Amino acid sequence: LHVGLPLALSDLDEEHDCAVIELHGCRAGELEAQTRLCRPDVAVVTPLCGGGVGNEKQALAGYIELLETLPEDSLARHERLAAAAGKKNMMRVGRGADCDLVAEDVHFDGGELALVLDGQPVRVPVWGRHHLPSVLAAFAVGRLMGLAADRIAAALARFAPPEGRCSVVK
Repeated sequence: LHVGLPLALSDLDEEHDCAVIELHGCRAGELEAQTRLCRPDVAVVTPLCGGGVGNEKQALAGYIELLETLPEDSLARHERLAAAAGKKNMMRVGRGADCDLVAEDVHFDGGELALVLDGQPVRVPVWGRHHLPSVLAAFAVGRLMGLAADRIAAALARFAPPEGRCSVVK
């Protein structure tokens, strides 16, 4: 909070149209301070941090605080959080019928996650179904940024993880 975010922001210049910045915190005030510093146009809100009932309540309060500072076209991935914040212009993503972007025909085989989003077949070269929330979030952000579904699917098909990550090691 005190060093990482300012350093990441200081590396940006006029050549950058956008940046993906990770904000995190489990106490009230932490996320709000980071949001004020980077002023995001779109936000992906991930599941709440764990650590027991008391910590989850604190985290929920912190995330609601964060959502109150975000623009109207922000993105929520945690249904309970979106409902608690009472935001109207949020895109919920998942596999449930109450989601705005629903993953259909999800299957994993031999290093590829395949699914259908907005009628668009999506194939991502990753090992495991646990990548589904990240794929959904990336697709949703692309849609919020005005990209066509086929263009997003093509970009996801070219995903290459950093060296040493998302790979099978015997």
